[in-house]
Amino acid sequence: GNVALLRELGPKFDFDVVPVELISRGDGVDEPVSSTAIRRALAGGQVELATQLLGHHFEARGKVVHGDQRGRTIGFPTANIEVPKVICIPADGVYAGVLTRANGDAHVCAINLGRRPTFYEHADHSLLEAHLLDFDGDLYGETVRVSFSHFLRGERKFENIDALKMQLKHDIEQTRAVSKI
Repeated sequence: GNVALLRELGPKFDFDVVPVELISRGDGVDEPVSSTAIRRALAGGQVELATQLLGHHFEARGKVVHGDQRGRTIGFPTANIEVPKVICIPADGVYAGVLTRANGDAHVCAINLGRRPTFYEHADHSLLEAHLLDFDGDLYGETVRVSFSHFLRGERKFENIDALKMQLKHDIEQTRAVSKI
């Protein structure tokens, strides 16, 4: 919508309209901050740009559910987070971020958002998985927030489990580096 439409709908739905000046990105790009620009940044995996536009890291909230335990069996346990399908999420890929529990405890994590092509040839939806660094505990059933701070790489299919494990180690090193821990 726009200001004119909102002014027209205001009396009907009992709300006031107070227009404000458009806010620009501030990085030399002449584009106003808008929900469209934010969705476009997320769809392209540009979480750093989305952070700049939002004024905070993009977050997804969801419940930790049981998965197939593949991460645990190869030494990289993950929290599988059930995210409502109606929310806008970043492009499939690997990200650095933070998982925050309901009690406020925050844990740096390497995030995989994708269809896991190494294990599943034709997955029909993306899964959000977070490997919490230096954490050993049980999160099943908890509702958590996952904030995305840095895009690390796109999702890809690996030839074998050893190649995947080598890449996961590298992803964790990168997560530590960008998180400064």
